[in-house]
Formats: sequence, structure tokens, C-alpha cells
Amino acid sequence: MITPHGERPLGQIDVNSVRVAADVDRVWDALISGIPTGLALPRRYLRLIGAHPSRATGVFPAVGATIPGFAVRGVVPGKQLVLAGHHRFSRYALVFTIEPAATGATLSAQTTAEFPGVLGWAYRLLVIHSGAHRIVTRRFLRGIAAHA
Repeated sequence: MITPHGERPLGQIDVNSVRVAADVDRVWDALISGIPTGLALPRRYLRLIGAHPSRATGVFPAVGATIPGFAVRGVVPGKQLVLAGHHRFSRYALVFTIEPAATGATLSAQTTAEFPGVLGWAYRLLVIHSGAHRIVTRRFLRGIAAHA
């Protein structure tokens, strides 16, 4: 996994995958076009948690480009996209990988994160242990698959 310079590795949260009845290029195009809106959270929520980056910059998906809550940390076109960000309660990364399959492709999303302190622990309970993260991630992946 690509990690920013000088940062500790993040703990594994989960990996979710979906089979897509489309070739790798179509899946990549659907992923790149779907991320800016598909990962969008309400601005009020992003301000409340102090999400960084806080706004879109650059040309997505170029390394260094941002969307609210995520910065592009690595990209291998047609294969892998690494997004990372942080807020008051967590530091996190989301790695999308596309692999060719016999009948199309497999799109996977690997989440890693750390949740420091008592507030981080509470946030992890709310978002991860409740199952909300898994539900949202799987819904996002199914939407990308349908679009492809």
C-alpha cells in the first residue's frame, strides 16, 4: 500500500469487492467519474468533523488532487487508486483496485484507518462497528458496477 512519507501504517478495517460484467477500462472510467459524487458527504458534516482536505483541488485523479475528505496519494491508471485523508477522529486511506476476471473485472475497496484517543474510539464504534461503513462502501461499489 502507498503511504504518505513519514506516516505510520494504518490498521486494516475491511476489504469489499464486487464482480463487474465490464472490462477493466470501463470499470476504471466508472470509478473515476463516480468518486467525486459517490464519496461526497454533506459539507456541514465535513466541517463538523474537521475533514482534511476540505475542498476539491487539482484535476482528479492526478496525484495531489483532492475532493472533500480525500487526497489522491497514488494512481496506477486502470488498476489502482489510493485516497487518503484525516479529520478530528481518524486518519484513513481507501485503496480501490481493479483486477481482470474471466467475465469482466473485480473492483475492490480496501479501507485502513486509525482512530486515536477516546473520541476516535467512539467514532470507530459509530461508523465501523455499527456496520455503516461496510453498507456505504458496498452500496458505492455496486453503483460503480452498475454504471460500468
